[in-house]
Amino acid sequence: MSDHKKTNSNDAITKTNFTRKNVEVRSLIDQIDKQEITVGSTMQSFLSQIARENKQEFTPLPYMRAQRNFTWNKDMCSRFIFAVMMLNDPITDIRLYDTSFDGKYLKCLDGQQRLTTLWMFVKNKFQLDMSHADYNKFVLFGEEHSVDELNGKTFSELPQTWQDRLLNYPQEVVIFRNCSEEQANGIYKRMSTISKPLKPIEVRKADMSDDVYNLIYQQMLNQAWAFHTMTIKAAAANFGLDISTQFLALLYHNVPIALTRDSIDKAIHDMSNFGINVEFKNKVKNTIEYLNQATNIMITTKKTLDENTQNRKGKRITHYDRYKFPIFKNKTYIVMFIWAGYVATQKQIDVNKFATWTMKFFESPSALFNKGMATEKGVKPGDLENVQKRIKAIDIEMNKLNGAQESSEKKQEANNVNSHESVADTASKV
Repeated sequence: MSDHKKTNSNDAITKTNFTRKNVEVRSLIDQIDKQEITVGSTMQSFLSQIARENKQEFTPLPYMRAQRNFTWNKDMCSRFIFAVMMLNDPITDIRLYDTSFDGKYLKCLDGQQRLTTLWMFVKNKFQLDMSHADYNKFVLFGEEHSVDELNGKTFSELPQTWQDRLLNYPQEVVIFRNCSEEQANGIYKRMSTISKPLKPIEVRKADMSDDVYNLIYQQMLNQAWAFHTMTIKAAAANFGLDISTQFLALLYHNVPIALTRDSIDKAIHDMSNFGINVEFKNKVKNTIEYLNQATNIMITTKKTLDENTQNRKGKRITHYDRYKFPIFKNKTYIVMFIWAGYVATQKQIDVNKFATWTMKFFESPSALFNKGMATEKGVKPGDLENVQKRIKAIDIEMNKLNGAQESSEKKQEANNVNSHESVADTASKV
């Protein structure tokens, strides 16, 4: 029997050195911008988007994977900003950690919602919504003000003195030094048991290996195809994680499996513990590149159609790079779209034909595919029988595309031969 004793999460704090200090909000924002503090997936998405818009390189640094995604709504964000900026309410400490004493950068252990909200507001990412405020008026610098002076305002639209009041706010920060990931997870999980328990999918995320995590968040969800099948926020949240892990579970087994929580968790566990080879990674890479091309073709077609349609009804699209196609109605549709992309790469189907097929098929799926969507009571889309139906439906469709492509290629080859013979006959007559 091994003498190694696993670290008890209850001992994590006592075995980790930590310091307390007050840090101004402006300094926290600056450190987040420089990735001297990494907060979570939502913040990384914002920083990545800014870099793309400025045509700059962006290399995301690791953050604590066990962190929940950003979940606060506009009302919660507005109440928090009001409490900090106007009332100067004392806020619970924010907890950070580094894995070595050099402190090259810090990971957020507790305080993601607050840090993300502060950053978003200072960067003018949302307007304050005071419609549900507990106060009608407040006193600041000896003067009485109405909350209406805040309602609908972004940070830059506020008086400079009010902006400075927020930026100068001294936030108490606890930093755990030379804290291992195991210790940090122990602290986090213990804190979660006395607050809101972790969801099963959040546990799945926390237990992933770096290889699997990077495959999902860098090679899969941080790509153009994802932003045309779901919102950016959904891609960074549990929605995107569930979709990507379902596809990886199917690809890992390479045969239809029941897409239940247990079967997906086991597949991710096996990948994390036994590793994933280069061939598997390349299959994922090639599939995602193919889907990027396909969605780009779909966007170009959509944009051209919109430009050529006079008196078009509905909301005008301003950002086609983030346009979500309504044909992707739910998670199952998106998972099967990814799977179809994988099958298409294996059969080397022309991406233009695949893009056209996607728009038609997911608008009006085949009868077999619909049977696999499990609309009957007590039946689930993740049941093995239904997964088998959907995969068979996709195989049938890809075989049709492949057959049509081969027929077209043969016809073109025959035309080329006939054309060559015709030229040869003409030359012989001359």
